[in-house]
Amino acid sequence: MATKVDHVIEEALALSADERAKVAAKLLASLPSKAAPTAPRRLLDLAGRGVGVWGEDSTATLERMRDEWR
Repeated sequence: MATKVDHVIEEALALSADERAKVAAKLLASLPSKAAPTAPRRLLDLAGRGVGVWGEDSTATLERMRDEWR
């Protein structure tokens, strides 16, 4: 039995990479903020976390998004 979340994810996967990126950004922005971690994190600890979020060509995706903002 599929849950509501499963249904939403299935619909999201049918979107283009640009549309999924916008949905992901809005969902992340809607989350309540958490307290800052006690120990500072290194930027390199986050390497690879966004693989695939911006599509196969992240530069082209970002350029298209910038064009929309202009």
